[in-house]
Amino acid sequence: MLAKPGIVDANVLVYAFDADAPQHLAWRRLLEAGRNRLSTLHVTLQILCEFYSILTNPRRVAKPRSVSDVITAIGDLVSFLQVLPILSRMKTDTAACGDIIEKTHSEPSLSKQVRVCSPIIKYEQ
Repeated sequence: MLAKPGIVDANVLVYAFDADAPQHLAWRRLLEAGRNRLSTLHVTLQILCEFYSILTNPRRVAKPRSVSDVITAIGDLVSFLQVLPILSRMKTDTAACGDIIEKTHSEPSLSKQVRVCSPIIKYEQ
């Protein structure tokens, strides 16, 4: 099965990883189809950061995942999803989310860095 080209939203990623979600099977199948080299699915750094934020927050999911589990999941996702670049009109105040996400969980400050990666992207004036 091939997936039609498109951008995968953070909620789609969350449902694909939440076996209890009613949408789980459909979104899991989409991601599995996205592993085919003939399929092209995209994400943005913002989407990956939202995915991280949702899955690790006990106020947002019934069964939050550990930081290391989510970082591992993101590493797997970026192995087949195409990460869209940040537009040239934008800049980041600190390291790009992609650089943060690629780091291993061995850094004690990693969870704080990834949690703030959503607001570090700002439009240039």
